[in-house]
Amino acid sequence: MTSTAEQGKTRGRMPTLKVKHYSVSCTQFRAVGGQNGFITIALDDPQISAVVYFFRDLWSPTDIGEFYDGRIVACHATDADFDRYYEILKTEKPLYFGWEVVDSSAKLQWFALGSSVEPIGEGLRDLSP
Repeated sequence: MTSTAEQGKTRGRMPTLKVKHYSVSCTQFRAVGGQNGFITIALDDPQISAVVYFFRDLWSPTDIGEFYDGRIVACHATDADFDRYYEILKTEKPLYFGWEVVDSSAKLQWFALGSSVEPIGEGLRDLSP
């Protein structure tokens, strides 16, 4: 059986992993004059972590990130997306993170953060199993 990191050196869809915990940070760059925030997401495979970087402007809408060395899923999103990701992390459980790379490259085709099946009408209090 191959590890998730070894699978990451191949191409295509990677396994969906459960989110263990996360951290949030904001950064200001003097030299560049820009700022960004990022959320680091620990997954249930200790060899892999995901980092979602939030930029004021993406330099290319087609560059949504890369899977580096089969260990770090570096995702690119806009500042406008930050609240959506942060709200999911704060309010839902369990959470899962998935991604797919383009062909044999390390470029991301997509990445996703989402919950499992939720009960209808649970309201503000999370009643997920």
